[in-house]
Amino acid sequence: MTMPSTNSAQDQLERLRKQYYSLYPIFKLNLPSPQILLENQSYLISHILDDANLSKYAPEAGYQKSYWRKVVAGLEEGLRRLMQEDPQSVCTLMQVFPELMSRRWK
Repeated sequence: MTMPSTNSAQDQLERLRKQYYSLYPIFKLNLPSPQILLENQSYLISHILDDANLSKYAPEAGYQKSYWRKVVAGLEEGLRRLMQEDPQSVCTLMQVFPELMSRRWK
């Protein structure tokens, strides 16, 4: 007997990636929870921003801007919640922030 599929973090992130490449309407995007976004930033970078195989299929600039604006809002919400729960953990994130911001994307 097979177990029903759960809506794991990996499934949610994969759905978000597929929505990006299929030009899913921004107002209908199914964002993972802010916590999942915050904990899986490397997935967003490696599977969406920095995926050499799919970069030639990247949406037009206006769509990308709207998409990332919504995703960043989710990340900011996760950071806000984290700051309320554990302010010390945000200090750790701030140490890596300059390096992340200086990275140039293809």
